[in-house]
Amino acid sequence: MKNIIKACVPCLLVLSATACSNPADKILIKKNPSPVQAYVMTLDASHAPGEVKETYAYMTFENAYSGSQCMPEPPGMVEWRMPRERIELDLKPVEGKPNVFEGTVYLDWLQDENYFGKGLCAWRMNMAGAGFVGAGGLGFATGIGHTHFEPGAEDTAYFKVESFTALEKDSMYPFAYSV
Repeated sequence: MKNIIKACVPCLLVLSATACSNPADKILIKKNPSPVQAYVMTLDASHAPGEVKETYAYMTFENAYSGSQCMPEPPGMVEWRMPRERIELDLKPVEGKPNVFEGTVYLDWLQDENYFGKGLCAWRMNMAGAGFVGAGGLGFATGIGHTHFEPGAEDTAYFKVESFTALEKDSMYPFAYSV
């Protein structure tokens, strides 16, 4: 009898793990074939105390605003994580402006779809983020929430010099974005 129980334990573990796996992890997320809500995001680190060596940027999207009506009912007391996606953005240097970069953000980059047969799961861009690496391998990052994407919007965040260089100073420099 003990051998039968020991043999069944791995089966039960596999069954319980698959029964509780999140359906959001299994969907094929599609890119919107013709996004139209485009914003050129300019990232200005021209006041940084040195050259920007590396850049990266991304957008995050989530379905949480569709509510649970687009997801299957979870078993028991389990709560599903709503679908999320991170899209890498391409940043290009602005010609003639050191440490200034541009990238295009599409608020409608992902296609809304009825993934689970329960109703439309509508994507919303949650934020755009960007980061920079300077001398000595140190860097900084910032993010812009979806509510800031309006024509002409601008904002400035300040970072300590030591976030960008290996220097031990307590001065701040600005990092600005505009859309």
